[in-house]
Amino acid sequence: MSRSVQGLYGLPKICVSLPVLVNRKGATKIINLSLTETEEKQLQNSCKVLYEIIETLDL
Repeated sequence: MSRSVQGLYGLPKICVSLPVLVNRKGATKIINLSLTETEEKQLQNSCKVLYEIIETLDL
């Protein structure tokens, strides 16, 4: 499930798919992952690329 993750793992305001707790009220909590430094940097880079592409779209 994608949801806004601004600030989590140092990410910009973007919606990405991360594990979340879902119940009858919907997605209630993002499950924090124990990422290595390399994994966190890779996630940040992926989100940065997505963010930059989204910014070029005239939405």
